[in-house]
Amino acid sequence: MILVSGIVHRKPELIREQILLYNAAMGGEAACHHLLHVNAEAVREGLLQALDLPANVTINPTHLHSRRPTFLACHVLNLLHAMRAGMEYSHAYLHTESDIPYRPGLGEHIRAHDLGFARPAIFHPEKSRSAWAGPVSEDWRLQRFVETIGDGCIYTSRYEGMFATRGLMTEIFAQMMAVWPMDENHWRGDYPYEEYALPTVTAAVVRNRALRRTRHAVLTTCSSRAYGLADRETVRPESIPLLEAEPPEIFAAKFVPHDLRSPVRVFARRALGLAE
Repeated sequence: MILVSGIVHRKPELIREQILLYNAAMGGEAACHHLLHVNAEAVREGLLQALDLPANVTINPTHLHSRRPTFLACHVLNLLHAMRAGMEYSHAYLHTESDIPYRPGLGEHIRAHDLGFARPAIFHPEKSRSAWAGPVSEDWRLQRFVETIGDGCIYTSRYEGMFATRGLMTEIFAQMMAVWPMDENHWRGDYPYEEYALPTVTAAVVRNRALRRTRHAVLTTCSSRAYGLADRETVRPESIPLLEAEPPEIFAAKFVPHDLRSPVRVFARRALGLAE
């Protein structure tokens, strides 16, 4: 079984649809189990009482005040809860509430690989225009890691849709927690740890290993020039042919419209055989 680690904040109807879509993409409820981290603010506002979820969903009883720039602590807590609860699973899959799958066969694809994470790019803070360049270069823990355990480079990558075998994901997260201890701030870093620290640590953990490897399963469409979208802009209906033409190792898209009637969501439901 595949453990699907999710992070949710709002809109119970969208949370339910995302889970139903992932169930269909994975091969049914028996193929996966969702472990959801629910934002602490959303819990106070009554989101838990509003949720109507399938049987293959567990809510993590720990609720952080999750906010940008880093969400990775929520996934760490999800995997820690899975261990405490004695959950059985072969692989772990990481995603957030802003993506939806639109292709079947994701479960089979995950089980056929040890790691789903694109080979990251080397990050050069001195050449980057990113708002995170300063905080990344000033993180002494990251610098110490790349100089000792790493290969001297900082790496960067999107992570949504990353997956790995249970053992490998546990090893990666254990190394992350060794470098960045979970303190009272719950990894509220000055930059997205999942886009810089996680790729850098993963590169060190898997170096010189023979793995069945592929890219992460979610496409962040606004990062692809082909879609012509602004940062965090949702997928447009005219982009559906582009989604259909994506390589077979891509199974989901981020960011998607919130309107359940949007053509993009209708396309995903039909592609995965969900009733309208």
